[in-house]
Order: sequence, then C-alpha cells, then structure tokens
Amino acid sequence: MEFAHIARELGNAETDADVIAVIRRAARKWVGCDGVTFVIRDGAECFYVDEDAIGPLFKGRRFPLTACVSGWCMMNGKRTVIPDVFADPRVPVEAYAPTFVKSMAMVPVGQGDVSAAIGAYWQLRVEPTSDQLARLDSLATVVASCLQNIALRRSLERQVAERTVELRAANTQLQAFAATVAHDLRNLIQVVRSSANWLASEPLPDAQNDAAQDIRGAANRMNDITESLIRLHFAKIGGLAPRPTDLSAVSEDIIRSLRARHASSLVETHVEPGLAFTVDEGLMRVALTNLLENAWKFVVGRPGARIAVTRGPTPTSLVVEDNGIGFDTHAASKLFEPFVRLPSASGYAGTGLGLATVSNVIQRHGGTIRAEGQVGVGARFIIELPEQPAAKSLAARGAQA
Repeated sequence: MEFAHIARELGNAETDADVIAVIRRAARKWVGCDGVTFVIRDGAECFYVDEDAIGPLFKGRRFPLTACVSGWCMMNGKRTVIPDVFADPRVPVEAYAPTFVKSMAMVPVGQGDVSAAIGAYWQLRVEPTSDQLARLDSLATVVASCLQNIALRRSLERQVAERTVELRAANTQLQAFAATVAHDLRNLIQVVRSSANWLASEPLPDAQNDAAQDIRGAANRMNDITESLIRLHFAKIGGLAPRPTDLSAVSEDIIRSLRARHASSLVETHVEPGLAFTVDEGLMRVALTNLLENAWKFVVGRPGARIAVTRGPTPTSLVVEDNGIGFDTHAASKLFEPFVRLPSASGYAGTGLGLATVSNVIQRHGGTIRAEGQVGVGARFIIELPEQPAAKSLAARGAQA
C-alpha cells in the first residue's frame, strides 16, 4: 500500500477509532515488520489500544509509564530502537517472553506533551533500516496531525453545541422580554393617547392646546414604532407554515383597508390575478402590508398616482411598484437596513423598520428581494421566491377566473 493512500485514509478519518483502524490495517505492511501496536497515555499508564501482528502482543493491556518502552518513548518524546528486547533494561522481559518479539522500534505520535505512540516489532533480531524508521516516523507524523484535527473538531462541535443551547435560552428569554415590553408599552401608550385626545377635545388656551397636540402626535409615533418593532420581531422568529396562497387576494384586501383609511386619496391600483405562491400567508401579509403602505404613502398627492402588484420576470417572482417620489438606485441596498431612511423620504412619516421587516420575511422563505428606483419617477420592489410546485393548481385556477 502506498503511503499517499494511507495518508488519504487517515485524512478522511472522523474519529480516533477510524485512525486506529487505518494503522491496524496498513501500518505493518507499510513499515515492513511483523507486528504493529498503537498505544495511548492514560494517566500514569500505557494502554495498548490495538495491534496487528503475526501473533498476540499486548492489546487491551496496561503497563506503568515507567515500566515499558512505550512509556519511555512518550515521556521523552524520542524514537526508541531496541535490537534485542531481552538485553535492554527498559523492556519488561516478563511481558515480552510469551510473544514472538525479538526486536522493536517505538515512535512518539506528535511533539511536546506526547500522549500516543506506535510500536513496530520483528520476530528475528534485526536493526530496522533507515527507510523503515523513516516510514514509521512519517506515519506517526500524519497520525498526530489527524488526531489533532479530530480533537479540534470535537472541541469545536462541543463549543457549538454549548453555544447553541445558550443562544436558545437567550432567545427564549428575549422573546418573553419582548412580549412583556410590547404588552406594557401598548397599554402605557394607549393611556397617553387617550389622555392626549381628551385634552385636545377640551377648550384650552393655544399653548396648552399645542402641547396636547404634541403629546398626541408623540404617542401616535410611539405606537407606530412599537407596532413596527413587533412586526419585525415576528418576521424574524415567527413560525413558518407555508401553504398555497393567493397573494392577489391578500393584496386586494390590504388595498381595500388602505382605501378605507385614506378615503380622500386618489390612487389607481392594479393587482394581477392568479398570483399564487406557496408561502406563510401571515408573514407575507405583513410583508405586502409594509410594501403597499409605503407605496401609498409616497404616491398620494402626485399626478396619476398608481400602484401595481404583478408577477415579475420569472414565474416565482412578485413585483410591487409605484410612481411615487422614488429614490436614488445607488442607495437601494440601504433600504432594507433597520432605522435607515433615505433623504427622499425625509418629509414623510415612518419608522425605518418596514422594509427591514419585508426583507426578513422574504429571507425566511428562502427568497430574495431587490429594489429599483429613480428620484421623482417611482420605486419597484422585485421579490424572488423559491420554486413553487404546490401553488401551480391555484395559479391555474386564478388564470381561468
């Protein structure tokens, strides 16, 4: 067996047992000896883990570090060659007497604090050649590297597992905290809004009336921010339950709500029928609500105000576009960052969280979203979702309708 093949097998080893199996299967033939053992340091003992030999050696046995050659080799970190095992004081003669061994060589696996060794044995009294010893050294070097990589991987896996447990616990605590804060803030904001509305309804001097209006405006803005944060949080951690969904119907429903809230606004809308996708309807409703509310906000008051929801350039894409104030295309990537608002939107109300929420929803579906725009001309948001096999029948029904 070529050493390159042995090295490749060792490189593919995923556990210590895999490494030992390669040594047992290939080392004796590679080195050119009558037996091979793999020994590890276990506290103050040498443990002979495995072997491959023409006769029984020491598999499963333990010896004190100070009473065997493998112990001397590991403690000193040096290769040891013994032409006659019965003429060297480091050899426990009583252990070798029942075996076939007459000569041996032991090499440490690794450097520094060595914790393993590989032994080669011969049944005749020989002195190993320089080539045999070089092969034994090469084997030990590769084995050391493999064992180190396995230990590192095991350590990293353990750290990842521990970190995962910590993150899950922290996430659970964060969700509970967010839910509590959201509930408490909603209640407190409602108190402030109710009080401000009451004050604003009373006949007050101009200064006090202005103050009441300021309080009401600030409370409404706090409410918008709180609701936006809740939406963003839900988009990031909410459960995903994809099913065939008619996004044409969802879009029409959102637009009806916008018309009811802004009855005086003249906005032309178009929703292409049959926009069927396999998605989480709740999350996609959040995403489309944010996109359509934004579009509505930026087209109101403009000549020929128009919003459209259509299928995009591919069967799995969806486009929401408007002819509103638009934005500089070079700043498109910043649109989806939380709390970022472009200069073109500075005169409009908003929290800077809507498009970040949309991006999170699309990413959770495994899709992508990009924005195109031109200042004074309009904006276009292109959503690309994964393949939608389950939605084909719904799409067909929508086309027939």
